Amino acid sequence: MMNLLITAIIFLIQKLLLPALPTSISFLPIETFTDTLNGIQANLIYSLSGISFFMPVDLLFALILVVIFAEISLFIFKMGVFIINLMRGSGA
Repeated sequence: MMNLLITAIIFLIQKLLLPALPTSISFLPIETFTDTLNGIQANLIYSLSGISFFMPVDLLFALILVVIFAEISLFIFKMGVFIINLMRGSGA
């Protein structure tokens, strides 16, 4: 299930976000950008290796995704209630 979710997120990023980004930026060479991403990846791996002693990293990411999903669901619900109240004429 996690693999499917990660694959879907990567697919959405590749099809929706990447085509909108510029291919070259004059003040940021691609080598600097790539080195920065590699450094972030190394720091993330190093920091998660310390957490994995206490808690499985897969469980941590699953909990984060559940919280994000719950927040988005709550926002969508509140938006629906707001729109319904607006259409009924009761203001907010």
